Amino acid sequence: RAVSSRLKAVPDHLWKAQELIRQKPEGIPPVWLEQAITAARTGDQFFKSLEKHPKIIDAVNRWPGLLKEIESARKSLQGFARFLENDVGHLAQGSAASGEHHFNKLLQLKHGLDIDHQQLHAFGMKLTKQIHCELKQLCQELAGHHDIAQLTAQIGADHPNPEALISSYREAMQSAKAFVSENDLMTLPAAEQLDVIETPVYQRHQIPFAAYMPPMHGDSRQQGYYYVTPVVDQQSLSEHNFLSIKHTSVHEAYPGHHLQFASANMDSVSSSWPRLLNASATMYEGWAVYCEQLMVEQGYLDQPLNRFIMLKDRLWRALRVMIDVDLHVNQLPENEAARKLCDCLGFTKEQALADIGWYTHAPTVPMGYALGWSMINTLREQQMTNDSFKLKAFHDKLMASGSISLAWVIKRQFGVEAMNNVVSKITA
Repeated sequence: RAVSSRLKAVPDHLWKAQELIRQKPEGIPPVWLEQAITAARTGDQFFKSLEKHPKIIDAVNRWPGLLKEIESARKSLQGFARFLENDVGHLAQGSAASGEHHFNKLLQLKHGLDIDHQQLHAFGMKLTKQIHCELKQLCQELAGHHDIAQLTAQIGADHPNPEALISSYREAMQSAKAFVSENDLMTLPAAEQLDVIETPVYQRHQIPFAAYMPPMHGDSRQQGYYYVTPVVDQQSLSEHNFLSIKHTSVHEAYPGHHLQFASANMDSVSSSWPRLLNASATMYEGWAVYCEQLMVEQGYLDQPLNRFIMLKDRLWRALRVMIDVDLHVNQLPENEAARKLCDCLGFTKEQALADIGWYTHAPTVPMGYALGWSMINTLREQQMTNDSFKLKAFHDKLMASGSISLAWVIKRQFGVEAMNNVVSKITA
């Protein structure tokens, strides 16, 4: 009945969406229009696939009208895609940029940072140059040359077959979880579960590689989902090489996103509504990037090339700091932003545009990865000067305030002075 009620609501919802869009189509950013058209078409494919889903087949036996409701929802999505393409496409000319005022307010009020976009951009530029230099130097040590693209291609050649992609991610996820537990790196939530599944069809245009869907607050099982997008060509397959699969599993699963979100959801303090409604990428993404470094340090990612993957991914996150500001404040066109990812990281145009696409919806989220990682490292360096420092206790304190601004987590768990010292290093 829940599926039926949602399917019945689709036509009316999309009709009202058309009415709203007709009021000011010229304000729609072209990049958002393209995403909406793709989402409508892939949503249609998803609804079509439901007809063969075992649970839907079983439900049809008890609810014969379900197939008609699926067909009605499909026709509504098809019509919505045509409306966007034919009636709105030639009119859409809006900007996706948030603007300087809103961007700076987000830095201050959402992320608790007493900095502006210019200071953030300078931080990103400095970090990008530093990491790029380290990456070239490491490339020379490992391969005898500075050609980052060549070494990346060499690593990309060692990958699972497409049919073994999901099982390869599942094995990496399970081994990372076992390592965290055996080495007592942090307190594991009492109840949590993570399944590796293919990225749903309707989300693949937004998730070129892999992503994580966290459990809901109040879910007793804390069931998370680790999405892996099926490959469409050899270039895509190279991104799912064995080394990168382990790094991604550390970031998305253990001890990264899944443990952090499950821990936040299970604690009575960190799962309060103000915290749940004010998540900051400086915390949840900063933690996940820090985990990549942690698992190199602790010996889980123990191959010489693991450090190369770590630094290359860190370069990606450093670039995001600058691109975040450039898109939303400096009016950088999306195609030019995508070209930066292609030139610096070797992304295909499609992969780069998919990545840039979500940046346009989420000002100050892309910057949170590298900034949060840098803040956690600075904090850890300071805390390690104490004779009583214990790594597990440090991680547990970081987890104890939920997913709010990392600056506020530090203030609550480590004190005002620690927070001020960490934030001041951003502009040093």
